[in-house]
This record gives sequence, C-alpha cells and structure tokens, in this order.
Amino acid sequence: MKKILLAAAFVLTLGSASAQVSEIVKGKPRFSVGLEAGLPTGDAAEGFGVFLGGSAKVEVPLSGSLYGTGSAGFVNLSYEKDVKDAIDDLPKQNFIPVKVGAKYFFTQNIYGAGELGAVFGTAEGAGTAFAWTPGIGLSYPVSDKNNIDFDIRYESWANDGSLNQIGFRIALKF
Repeated sequence: MKKILLAAAFVLTLGSASAQVSEIVKGKPRFSVGLEAGLPTGDAAEGFGVFLGGSAKVEVPLSGSLYGTGSAGFVNLSYEKDVKDAIDDLPKQNFIPVKVGAKYFFTQNIYGAGELGAVFGTAEGAGTAFAWTPGIGLSYPVSDKNNIDFDIRYESWANDGSLNQIGFRIALKF
C-alpha cells in the first residue's frame, strides 16, 4: 500500500511540476550550440591571451523556472605574444570542459546559472581540473521554437593551482 501511495504522490508531483513549465519550453528538453570566449583573470592573464571555442548544452525542465543543465565543449587557450616569442616549442593548450548544473529563470528571459564539472586537457600530461562556474544570462526568443541565449560567467579550473576567466557564450537554443 505504501508503494502505491508513494507512486501516486510521485505522479502528482511530476504532473504539477510539468504544469508550471513556461509556454516556450512546454516540458521538453532544449538544446543549444554556441560560441565561447573568455578573458583570463589573475595570474593566468599574465601569460595567456583569450579562451576561444564552442559548446553544446542541454536544459531539462525540473520544476517551474528551474532547469537542470549539462554541457560539453572544446576550448583553445592562446598564449600572449611575449610568451610565444620567448619560448619556441609551446604545446597547444586545448581543453574539453564537461559540466552539469542548474539554471533558474528570474523572469521569462533572465536567468542565473551554476555548473560543476571537469576540464580535460588534451596536451600530453595536461591532466584534469575541477571546474565551477556561476553566471547570469539572457534567453531571447527569435521565433516560436528558437532563442538566442547569451551568458556571462566567472569560471575557475582548479588543479594544482587555478586557471580563471570571465567567460561569454552566445548560442542558438532550439
């Protein structure tokens, strides 16, 4: 009997959560593909130029204005010209960030987001770093089913020190 009541409560909870999802999403996961850019901060700003890359993200409605997120991408970190000139054979600094998190819409278009995950370096011996990312963004509808999504965030990668950036993403969400 307890299992039946628990199952009924679960179904009712899911039903009420999906009823709260906004008109634009209609209870379905949304996907986006975007361009990434970042400006290094702290010690990283002295030797590195910009972060450039791309990413894919999924948003899954959880309840009302709250969404679960998952993202993966590819990022290249360029060196400052002075560093390139001083060292002949620098390895490419490419990374694959994989993160999960949450996004909360304060209004229909403005949100706050946070993600945690891992960043895998592609160079030999680069290792893996822990990533955490708080940010804010704007998701603006451009058609019935598509949005342009823009976010700005602070991103920190920690592994025997840290590599930090102010990151930007512009994406098409469908």
